[in-house]
Amino acid sequence: MLIIRLGLISHGWDARISTGFGSVSNPRADIKTATGEAFTLSGKGLDNMTTQQRLSINSSNQQYQFHMPLLLQFADTLISQISKRQACALYEYFTLADNSHQAIARRLDSSRVNATRLLNQGHYQLLQEFVLHSQQLFKRCFHG
Repeated sequence: MLIIRLGLISHGWDARISTGFGSVSNPRADIKTATGEAFTLSGKGLDNMTTQQRLSINSSNQQYQFHMPLLLQFADTLISQISKRQACALYEYFTLADNSHQAIARRLDSSRVNATRLLNQGHYQLLQEFVLHSQQLFKRCFHG
C-alpha cells in the first residue's frame, strides 16, 4: 500500500486504497465476481474512509485490527503531506536493492545531499520503522 501510494504521488496522482485480510471463498479470473471475507473487508474499509483518509486496512484478526489501523493512519498522514519530489525519493528508497542516499541521488539525477534532504523531509526513517513494525505485527498475528 505504501509503495503504491508513493509511486502514484511521485507521478502527481493519488488514490484511496483499502486492503482486507481474510479468506477468499470464490476466486475468479474476473475479480469483480470473486467473493470472500477479504473482499468484504476491503469494501467496508473504502466505505468507512474519511475524506482525508487515503489508506485503510481491515482484518477479522482482533489483535491486528486493534493495532494496525492507527499505525496506518499515522503513515497515511505523513504521506499525505509530502511533495512529489519527496515521494520520488521515498519510492526509490523503498524499492531499490541499494537504497543508499547516493544510489537514490543517481536515480533522481540529483546530489546525495539533496537526496538526503528529500528523504529526511519525507520522514523516511519513521516510515521505515512503520514498515518493519507492520511486518512484525503481521507475522505475529497471522503466522504465530
